[in-house]
Amino acid sequence: MGEETWRIFTIGAPGLDEIFQADFLTQSQLTKKYGIHFDAPLILIIQHPVLTEIEMAGHQMKETLEALRELNYQTY
Repeated sequence: MGEETWRIFTIGAPGLDEIFQADFLTQSQLTKKYGIHFDAPLILIIQHPVLTEIEMAGHQMKETLEALRELNYQTY
């Protein structure tokens, strides 16, 4: 677009570089270490409390876990 090359910088997210270079466990290693079976449904839940409702965090997490239990899927 006509920019002078000395004004152009390649930048990024160093955290992503770490992810791409990480030595992750294989599926068979995960099965052996944690008992995860990849041929069955698996749910991973990450819940962050609403900062303005911090006093409700415990209750909200309890509701989440109760709903998860009703699904009857493997969880870790």
